[in-house]
Amino acid sequence: MCTGVDEGKYDSYLMNSDGSENRNITPDYFPADFLCHDPIFSKDGTKIFFVGKWYPD
Repeated sequence: MCTGVDEGKYDSYLMNSDGSENRNITPDYFPADFLCHDPIFSKDGTKIFFVGKWYPD
């Protein structure tokens, strides 16, 4: 699930299949200036790979 934030930025959330334990993973997993493109799901659906750009200082 993604929710819109200012300026076209989005937060990514993880949750159980029943909707419980909904939690925002964006600050824990991605640098603040990471530009994420389309996620790629593994064949078995257990992983999501995020492809993007990030320019560290």
